[in-house]
Amino acid sequence: MRKMLGAIVVGVAVVMLTAAAISPVTAQEARVETRDSFVLSTASTGGAFHQGGVSLSALVKIKLLPTEQIDLTTSNSWGSLDNIARLSDGSSEFAIVQSLLGHYARNGEGIASEFGPQDDLRAVTMLWPNVEHFVIRKSLATSGTIDDFLALEGRRVSLGRERSAILSNRVLLENLGLDIDQDVDQALLSFRPSVEAFQRGEIDGLSLPASTPVPAFIELMKQLGPEAVLLSWTEEQLRRADGDLGLWFPLTLPANTYDGQPEPYQTIAQPNFLAVHADVDEEVVYAITKTIFENLTFLARLHAPFEFLTEESAVRGLPVPLHAGAKRYFAERGIEVDIPALADASDSDPGFTLFGDDLSSPSSVRQRVGQGLVKLMTTEDRTTDLMVDDLLNSMSSDQAIRVLPIHGRGAGHNLADLLYLDGIDVAVLQADVLERERDRGIYPDLVDNIRTIAKWTDAEVHLLVRDDILELKDLLGQPVNFGPSGSGSEVTAALLFDQMDLAVEQRSDGHGIALDKLKSGDIAAMVYTAPKPASLFSNIEVRDGLRFLAIPSVEPSDIYQPTDLSADDYPSLIFGKKTISTLTVPLVLATYNWPSSNVRYQSIKGFVDDFLERLHVLQDGTRHEKWQETNPAFSLAGWQRHPVVEDYLRQLQAAADDKAGQGGPLTRTQSGGDRSRQPQATIGRATPENPIIPARGAARRPIF
Repeated sequence: MRKMLGAIVVGVAVVMLTAAAISPVTAQEARVETRDSFVLSTASTGGAFHQGGVSLSALVKIKLLPTEQIDLTTSNSWGSLDNIARLSDGSSEFAIVQSLLGHYARNGEGIASEFGPQDDLRAVTMLWPNVEHFVIRKSLATSGTIDDFLALEGRRVSLGRERSAILSNRVLLENLGLDIDQDVDQALLSFRPSVEAFQRGEIDGLSLPASTPVPAFIELMKQLGPEAVLLSWTEEQLRRADGDLGLWFPLTLPANTYDGQPEPYQTIAQPNFLAVHADVDEEVVYAITKTIFENLTFLARLHAPFEFLTEESAVRGLPVPLHAGAKRYFAERGIEVDIPALADASDSDPGFTLFGDDLSSPSSVRQRVGQGLVKLMTTEDRTTDLMVDDLLNSMSSDQAIRVLPIHGRGAGHNLADLLYLDGIDVAVLQADVLERERDRGIYPDLVDNIRTIAKWTDAEVHLLVRDDILELKDLLGQPVNFGPSGSGSEVTAALLFDQMDLAVEQRSDGHGIALDKLKSGDIAAMVYTAPKPASLFSNIEVRDGLRFLAIPSVEPSDIYQPTDLSADDYPSLIFGKKTISTLTVPLVLATYNWPSSNVRYQSIKGFVDDFLERLHVLQDGTRHEKWQETNPAFSLAGWQRHPVVEDYLRQLQAAADDKAGQGGPLTRTQSGGDRSRQPQATIGRATPENPIIPARGAARRPIF
């Protein structure tokens, strides 16, 4: 029997707690002709900037669009530097920016010198701290502080990608005397590839500056906790690293925020702040600022790092002047600030402490964070991230459902985590992984322990090859990357290449590394299973000499179905009306089969109820197009649905029979418990191609 969630879980991704005082924006409200419609630039999907931006956008749409006709729409970007450029060229009015980049932009210095001084850059408020996480191998640690990282001269480390995390790391480490261009061998990797490289022993240290707790770092400490050391900071080290910028401040994380961290951890952080162009109307900025601080609880429930935001902390460490609208709000609240508001690095203030200063009752903190929580483990792809955003923004506000999405390590690992990892309640699994593991018999009582909720969507199989590979037989004996061991791509590739009787030299690199090796000619092909269009291939150019290779249909299967990739999906790889034949594999939303008497069952039941009741909203054509493939009535031979889903489908079938196939909204009452809600659930009209309502008896056909 798995244990209940027993650790503090904050800020891994979006946290959704529905609030009775704030109702979801309706389609009618969304069509209100806005007095002012603004764009908020965030960062890549799935990161803290994006999730925080989505939360701010939802708040503005809910509170200000119906009454003040003020709308705020998020736009993905490459992060702070790109956001500053967008504010400068007018493509965005608001942006989330790291304080260091704001400092550079305001003065036209450093990495932002290409833009010149940004005299019109203003601040609305600090949002949450960007926390520094420096890690080295235990065998290399002597003091346990950042001084140990400075001693890694000549060793290979990861400090982030260009124009990303490496920017702040460069300032901190060079202020401490380490020339990162000369003294260390840099691996320019993003967070998850950095962790994977550390786990494989390819690097000796890494830095992960982000809102805490960082998902990639959680994974690292779970896997290599005894072998990895999280380095702390002294006041003297902070003073030297910050220089005279006044941006970084001390921050304490409670014990056990991460595995292998038994004591409170003293680190440093700088603010991420909400930036705005000076030309935006004062009344608009005032209204948005006021709305933010009147709804801090709501924001924190959507995005855990907002726990740090208070009126008192809002002006700490801001590198640019406050906008007049924001300054007016703070003045009304008695928080008069000379602008720009710069933190004093020599101040004796001990800094922030997660959840305040009272850590005497960790059980109460766990109870507050874990109440009504459903942890959803997803696959790491842009489409799933966008669908999760849609899901969280659509969920009803009349019950305390909190959904915490977490990126899993791969479809095979997701299954193991759903079965055995504390607190994982729902997961996105790959249908062929389920079938393979059932046939292998490694997991005891696997079929009894898993219940399906719905088909989440389809994932397409991408076979990307060098230009000199003209057909499948050209891959015979060639190095082909199947993906990391246990990933969905690895499972699919192994099964398909076995069916095609095509022997190749299997490689198991991460997908980003594999793509680099494919471009350089080190491998002949790579397999990547993910919903199209996969963001992994978004920056491929014609000069890279790569293309997709067609995959023929395999033997009749309930799992793999034929489909095409087109120029609409990948305009830089497929041209004109040409299409590339390939296959799809269903991604399945599934849960652990808790007994109905268990508290986890009740939380999952609430999630499944709300998911089914809101599916018609997700499929109304205004959300991601992949929602059209979501289907709770799918049938995968030998696997059982969750009881709530079975009840839902029985009632829909009965209603459909009563209406003699006329279609339209079908009413479903909750089974058992409180029947005060009478939700409307419409999941689409059944067609031969999309049999939402299962046929009866022998006529019933698999959805896949």
